[in-house]
Amino acid sequence: MALFILEVVTINNFYDLNKPLSYNKLYYFIVGGRSQGKTYSFKKWAINSFLKNKSQFVYLRRYETDFKKIELFFDDMGTENYSCKFKVSANTFFINDEIAGYYFPLTSAQSLKSTPFPRVQRILLDEFILEDGFQHYIPNEVFSTLSLYDTISRDRDIPMFFMSNAVKFNNPYFNYFKLNKAYNGNIMAKDEIYLEIIENERFTAARKQTRFGKLINNTSYGQYAIDNKFMDDDNSFIAKKQKTAIFKFSIIWHGQKIGVWADYTNGYWCISDDIDPSNKIVYTLSLSDHQENTLLLTTIKNNIFFKNMLNAFRLGVLIFESQKLKGTFYEIIRRIE
Repeated sequence: MALFILEVVTINNFYDLNKPLSYNKLYYFIVGGRSQGKTYSFKKWAINSFLKNKSQFVYLRRYETDFKKIELFFDDMGTENYSCKFKVSANTFFINDEIAGYYFPLTSAQSLKSTPFPRVQRILLDEFILEDGFQHYIPNEVFSTLSLYDTISRDRDIPMFFMSNAVKFNNPYFNYFKLNKAYNGNIMAKDEIYLEIIENERFTAARKQTRFGKLINNTSYGQYAIDNKFMDDDNSFIAKKQKTAIFKFSIIWHGQKIGVWADYTNGYWCISDDIDPSNKIVYTLSLSDHQENTLLLTTIKNNIFFKNMLNAFRLGVLIFESQKLKGTFYEIIRRIE
């Protein structure tokens, strides 16, 4: 049975890694508003560790294009008054002309499988949650990330940090590890995973007093960038289905099976984690999810089940039993429409 530890933490000034490290977990998910010093804190820890014992680090992003300005990686460390020399070149970080770390895109996971990293002691995947835009998660991204971690760690207990702004709680990583928000506080520790939604009242108050902070205060962007509210944190259409609901079919999406229910008595449809195993109608929307006894759906043109579900959605009578399910359904909608 998983043990959950809940705690309220207020952080002064920039983020400090000492708190999560005190939990002694393997994976650390740190999510907070913009400019709170999340990546900065990791870089400071990595530099100090290298100067102390020559241990190395790995810095990961999703795509090669994410490293367009990687030569500036150390530029914000000037306030720490380091007397050493920094250099970035050819997927490598140098400190005093010695190798201090490496940087790779997740898309290179396969090509690194035979590469040894005996001195690497810490890893960071930066901006692991994507904002809406032109980029997409890579196919089977969490699997690729775990594979790359396995390549680097070689059965050593190397801590890995996942850092991001508070974009969407419904994302492949939280879904894969079945992470949910803590009901009391902002820290959740589960098995080998630590999840923190940063609370920094002093930092938030200070940002709100800037000219830009005043401009975006009480806007949706201000809630995201300053107040650390997830963009998908909206309770509209969130409700539990009633006993009168009838199971219609299930959908597999990125390995997750969700159930579609219809309640003709109360006049709504519902997306739920509950599944009726006796019902064998299971749809998939991608080849990666296609398996035995499933129906690969390439179009909804002649599918009465999907038409009825989408019609309920358009009429505002489709409910979701959780925020995660709501986000998953919106991803499905973008795929099929």
